[in-house]
Amino acid sequence: MDKLEQLLKQVTTLGTCSKRDIMALWSDLNWPAPPVQMPEAVDKPAEKPAEEPTEEEAEEPEEDPAEVPYPDVMSVLDMLQRHGVSISNEEMVSIAAGLHQFAKDKACADMRFFGRVTTDTKPYYVIEAKPDDDEYPEEEAAEEEAEEEAEEEQEGGVPPGPKPVQTNKQVAPTDGELNAFVYFASSDLKSWTRLPNVTPTAVCESRYHSYILTGDLGHAFPTSSEAAHLRCIVARLAFSTTIHPKGMYATDPEAEEDEAPEPELNEEWAGLEGGAGDLTKWVHYRPLMMKNGTVTVPEEEEEEEPEDEEEEDEDDPRRFVKKEAAKRAKWAAPRSTAENDLYSKQTPPRLLRSISEDGTGAWRVRTLRHVSEQQQISLIEPLAWPGAFTVSDDKATVFATVYIGDGMKRQALSMPPPPPLMEPEENLDEEADPTAEQEAEVRRKAEKEQEEDDE
Repeated sequence: MDKLEQLLKQVTTLGTCSKRDIMALWSDLNWPAPPVQMPEAVDKPAEKPAEEPTEEEAEEPEEDPAEVPYPDVMSVLDMLQRHGVSISNEEMVSIAAGLHQFAKDKACADMRFFGRVTTDTKPYYVIEAKPDDDEYPEEEAAEEEAEEEAEEEQEGGVPPGPKPVQTNKQVAPTDGELNAFVYFASSDLKSWTRLPNVTPTAVCESRYHSYILTGDLGHAFPTSSEAAHLRCIVARLAFSTTIHPKGMYATDPEAEEDEAPEPELNEEWAGLEGGAGDLTKWVHYRPLMMKNGTVTVPEEEEEEEPEDEEEEDEDDPRRFVKKEAAKRAKWAAPRSTAENDLYSKQTPPRLLRSISEDGTGAWRVRTLRHVSEQQQISLIEPLAWPGAFTVSDDKATVFATVYIGDGMKRQALSMPPPPPLMEPEENLDEEADPTAEQEAEVRRKAEKEQEEDDE
């Protein structure tokens, strides 16, 4: 009891402590550190006074290799754990150590822990970052090698084949904003693999394919590889669930109409007032993804004028065959549902739009008020993506969006039709129940008939 009383006194003196602080105090009480023995003084020869550093050396302090460009992930994961999200203390320490090592090995900026995607075997841990273009030239080098191989085949004397006739003149849209960030995945938090870039075509196809990931990035799916499918899931999550406090970012009102406005950090922003548990105080930081898999509207291209049709030669015996071939050339293959989404045109919603405008029941907020007298933790989650959480303290000075799920979007299941009602039969006659005397009379008659039959 003496040690428990000492622990309570220390907790009362220091104020409210977290679970880790209380466990550290309990360890110090039970297993105190041995006293440090100072070495005996030894007469040493007088050392020469150190030379004063020059002005250039004084102005350039040495960089601390322990400093890493990412927020305190331990605080964010601890807030998630308080709300009941399944993250153990050992996993929290492993994630923090993996991020620290990744930041030392890779030249990245704006790095953050994106989340954990569960699979059949080991989960994927995903990191979002903005790397230096010079550090990751793998994809450009692969494209250049493919072009060089094609040129060598043409120079080798192999004539190029005829170009295929394009019956569909519409071109699939492209969007560079989808790959503004790059993502790395790992199963052991040690070796990281960069996920491939995403295209609007792949995004549209991924909406209609729900796969349970296997834990192998090289696994082949019917439409793509597991790495490409995971990258599409991450892109859809990033553009639909990443939110920031209102007022933290603002757009330039003096920007020209042709230029796309980009949110800029408001240096005068000092936090939310009145608590972070109000949905009207949170906005979409990134543009929402449209149905065709893009986030920006491409510039409209001028339509080419149709070429003049050749005059029909009545003396040509093949004129009927040419006319039928021209009709069939205009036919296009039937499109799938994903292709219809790909070629649909939409107007993206405005930037920094409040999440309360997404509709009734699109977001849910929970507030944990018994953390301490001065601190409250809010958890905001979209109902369309189970596992996407945004945790924040009372003034949103510490907040982050983290995904802990299986990569499956919630789907509206169609209910089966109700069974048909039974209709009562018509012309039913009601009869009174027989009395005990009538039943006894019927029984005597039956016994008498049985005796006659036996004789």
